[in-house]
Amino acid sequence: MADYPVRADVTRRPFRLWSGKAELRWRYYADWRRAVNAAFIELKWSPVGTVIEVIDIRFGKLLGQYRRGTQSVTFHHEVRDVKK
Repeated sequence: MADYPVRADVTRRPFRLWSGKAELRWRYYADWRRAVNAAFIELKWSPVGTVIEVIDIRFGKLLGQYRRGTQSVTFHHEVRDVKK
């Protein structure tokens, strides 16, 4: 499990996309559902085997981990009831 960053200050877009150990630039979202949709869009154009993670930087919590297969997307971990 990776160590995700935690931010103590309040941020307007706390939901971020990560690939591997690097944060995807300019992929910051205010709503976790939009972050998950963006992860699917990223996976659509990514090579097979790519893993995209959705994290909440306020708490350093992993909200979803999605892996692209040859014909589908595999959900490794997903939290469905995220409160703001």
